[in-house]
Amino acid sequence: MSGFYRRNEDFGRDKKNRWQNGTWDCLSKYPSSFSPSHPPLGLKLEITESAIMEDFGTAMMTLIDLKVRGVQLAIDDFGTGYSSLSYLKQFPVDKLKIDRSFIGDVLHDENASAITLAIMALGRAMNMTIVAEGIENEAQVEFLTQNNCAIGQGFFYARPMPASACEEFFRKTQARDWAVIPLAKARQATG
Repeated sequence: MSGFYRRNEDFGRDKKNRWQNGTWDCLSKYPSSFSPSHPPLGLKLEITESAIMEDFGTAMMTLIDLKVRGVQLAIDDFGTGYSSLSYLKQFPVDKLKIDRSFIGDVLHDENASAITLAIMALGRAMNMTIVAEGIENEAQVEFLTQNNCAIGQGFFYARPMPASACEEFFRKTQARDWAVIPLAKARQATG
């Protein structure tokens, strides 16, 4: 899927039908990129907890289907939706993305710090990759690296940019994920 990225793909405008409309059918309209017979290597989808909870049963069937087909799944904005641990254990996800609201307050709010550390510990215990969203300064990077969060994203590293600038940016940082940069490498690139 080199070169393919559509973050805001519409999987159904009607919330009730978001999952019933067939997420795989929507994704498979890009046959040159992947199909059920050709695993979508490198395809990673981010889903918010709220989107999953709109229709949990159908969403879970869809997520399991996508996972079986080789799609990597992430829960985006973790901690701001339903955050039910009983549901989290059922989600077939590879990555937890800690919401920027926690990262933004992690240095001056003990509760935000405690929640961030708990999310990181929970994700690691469940063999998930942890991503800190919304990193805006060196002190946040320091806090996260000291607490073994290896991946982050945010304005500290780069503002939104046109696709033409991304290739050079990634080459400089040697990142392996779009908009997700290993914290130590990104610190070197921005410092």
